[in-house]
Amino acid sequence: MRFYHDKTHQMLHAMAAEGLEGFDESGMHAHQVYALWHNLMNGYNGFSYPLPHWFGEGLAHWYARKVESEFLNIQIKDDEAVAEEKQNNWPVKVRRRAQHDGAWFKFVAMAAWDKWGDLGYHAHSQSWSRVDYLMQLDRDKVGMMLRKLKSVPSEHNYEAQAPQIRMLAQKLLFELFEFDAPTFDQKWREWVLKTYPKK
Repeated sequence: MRFYHDKTHQMLHAMAAEGLEGFDESGMHAHQVYALWHNLMNGYNGFSYPLPHWFGEGLAHWYARKVESEFLNIQIKDDEAVAEEKQNNWPVKVRRRAQHDGAWFKFVAMAAWDKWGDLGYHAHSQSWSRVDYLMQLDRDKVGMMLRKLKSVPSEHNYEAQAPQIRMLAQKLLFELFEFDAPTFDQKWREWVLKTYPKK
């Protein structure tokens, strides 16, 4: 459970080991890292508006996946068929989808995601991969992107400000990486097919 104390501006993550199914020690560690990164990102400069889902989820997964674990911090949607024994092999799964037109999410679609519940297995894994690519290009620029996204003055309307922040993320991609949406798609796919293993 993650909770924001709006009066003290504190972010809390609480997790009880009792009764959790599918968690082992490494799974709990990975989940703690995932939740901690969300709290760090959301709490930085105040929790006034949401980060773009592809960016926030991608960055949290990027750090959480450094912990070797079979546990996934996602919900697999009902219409997604992913073999359980291969669910954690994101590089291979992303590469297989990146090979085929129509099997991967274009950045225009990713940039428009506004509800966490709309993201399934492939949305999470491809968000992680987009951030993985950006981190390989320049971690300092990813940090600058986060800093600029969290430096927008609050309008005190969480939901209404979200589209503004999503648009700012696209602007920052162009300013920092010289990526418009089609270029980001092209460069990311080329990198995935060159970098991630086939199996």
